[in-house]
Amino acid sequence: MRKTKVERKTFLDFIISKKLRTKIFSFYGRLGRLSYIWSSLALGIVVVPPAFVIVYLPTFLLIFLELSENLNTVISLILYIFENLILKFLMPLGMFALAVKRLHDIGLSGWWSLFPALIGLLQIPFGFSTVPLHIEMYTGFPAELWDPGGLERVQIAAGNQPILFWALLSPIILYFLMLFLWPGQKDTNRYGEPKAVGKKDPT
Repeated sequence: MRKTKVERKTFLDFIISKKLRTKIFSFYGRLGRLSYIWSSLALGIVVVPPAFVIVYLPTFLLIFLELSENLNTVISLILYIFENLILKFLMPLGMFALAVKRLHDIGLSGWWSLFPALIGLLQIPFGFSTVPLHIEMYTGFPAELWDPGGLERVQIAAGNQPILFWALLSPIILYFLMLFLWPGQKDTNRYGEPKAVGKKDPT
């Protein structure tokens, strides 16, 4: 009798369906403008509600279920780990994957998705970084969750060094405008056919 091959499940299998992972978290294939927008919204729907549940669940348990403070502290710690996993791993991973597929649709290498991060690194020597603000614009999560005090530093930089501030911010704005507005190539390119998501190709 032949043994049936058992497919091993990964951690992501338990929290995100395979179809959704292929659509959002895959770095292969292409994504048109509308698909990019809808996939970004889908990413928010998948990630945001669980994150808010995780944030407020400890308070609910403490008040309504009257759990002991020690037990609630343990639960809070576990949920804090999951909160950081969702906000600081899954969300950025999805953002990068969608950007890579959108760049593929335009005909550019997926490595260009690192462009905002590189500009953000260039901002740090001047005492600020707008990367958390871009994450807030993209995901809806407050920048203070990512960089406490960062918003104040950005405001100070904008007031004290406006020319330098906008010189370092404008390239990132143009990058995101390109992702949302630049039309994709109509024909098949080296990354696949239009709207071909999940097919392996060169980065």
